[in-house]
Amino acid sequence: MSEEPQKPYVPYPTGALRLLLRSPLQLYRLGLGNVVGLMPFMVLTTRGQRSGLPRHAVLEYRRHGSKYYALSVWGARPSWYQNLLSHPVVTLQIGNEEIAARAVPVTDAHEAARAVYRFRKNSPLYAKLLARISSADHINLGTLMDVSGEFTVVRFDPLHTPPELEGIRATRWWVTALTAVIIGAGMVGWRVRHEN
Repeated sequence: MSEEPQKPYVPYPTGALRLLLRSPLQLYRLGLGNVVGLMPFMVLTTRGQRSGLPRHAVLEYRRHGSKYYALSVWGARPSWYQNLLSHPVVTLQIGNEEIAARAVPVTDAHEAARAVYRFRKNSPLYAKLLARISSADHINLGTLMDVSGEFTVVRFDPLHTPPELEGIRATRWWVTALTAVIIGAGMVGWRVRHEN
């Protein structure tokens, strides 16, 4: 008989799941950031802790006033989290907007509880996920404060300066290619109709 994994546990994404979670990056590259911006996803650009090069990650976020919050269900393991510990000045891309920000890991239990509550409030699936990555059996307003210190929450404070790190640049080559295909198909269709 196999043992159940100890809490907290959410498998780290690999393979197809990792590709799916990173798919909004491709939408930004295709110039469709405004479509992604309709959902609560942002592209976080950090400076690699070893390479110093820009690194991109897709994060779900919640906003509270001028501040943005992200929650790591894998704790401090993700590269983006390690990068912002080394270099806290980051760039957030939300839709077509780029925002320079300072990343601050949240250590205050009350602030962490407020941020985590915003995730739970906006998505009922978060109640199960949050219970899975904490020591609580159920997450509700009563238990949230007791386990808020178990969550890895990051606050992004916008800076009133241009971003230091360049976000994902859109390439619109596909618009030209698609337009050429449509025009070509239209010309072939017109010619076929007029020859018959």
